[in-house]
Amino acid sequence: MKSNYLFVAVSTVLASSAVAAAETASDIETEWSIESGIGYETNAYHAPDHDYIDYFADPAGTVTVTPEEQAGVFIPLKVKTQLVKSIDDQVSLSTKYRFRGYYFPETALNDAGSTDHELNLGADFKLGDKGKKGDAYAGVCP
Repeated sequence: MKSNYLFVAVSTVLASSAVAAAETASDIETEWSIESGIGYETNAYHAPDHDYIDYFADPAGTVTVTPEEQAGVFIPLKVKTQLVKSIDDQVSLSTKYRFRGYYFPETALNDAGSTDHELNLGADFKLGDKGKKGDAYAGVCP
């Protein structure tokens, strides 16, 4: 398979618009961020660089497929959010959600996009004595 080149550096440096916030108006701390940009993918469908036999189409092995690489512009999107509720000085409950998506605006590459969701729920425990320099945390996530 040929190398794929994602120009995310262009996305991050030149065309990125990022928004971040931290809110503490209530007893629940909220942090969130959104990042977006633009990039170029030289092989959007990750097609192999050689012909292959499609045994699914014909179990006898008579169908040969010649893959075609398709290049195009994509828009990456990242969203992160975290909610933290302190139970006491040593324990807090935490919820984190992360989303990452790659969208291809061209009609020919509609199926090349991808999304990824991640949700973490758990508790954070502060370890060590109060007043010492630095804190250590242990987390529990099911």
